[in-house]
Amino acid sequence: MSSLTLFGNRCYNFCSFVRFMIMLFTTTRIHLIVSTMTTATCCYKMSYDEYN
Repeated sequence: MSSLTLFGNRCYNFCSFVRFMIMLFTTTRIHLIVSTMTTATCCYKMSYDEYN
């Protein structure tokens, strides 16, 4: 459980950074959607790499 929490924190920190970088350059609603999708994709890829 603790390792899952640690992984979750790593994913959150990395994806928050990615989303922040996107938000620096974009302010429109559509780019907010893009940043959310990017975050989800990034977390999915990290979890996939973690368990495979």
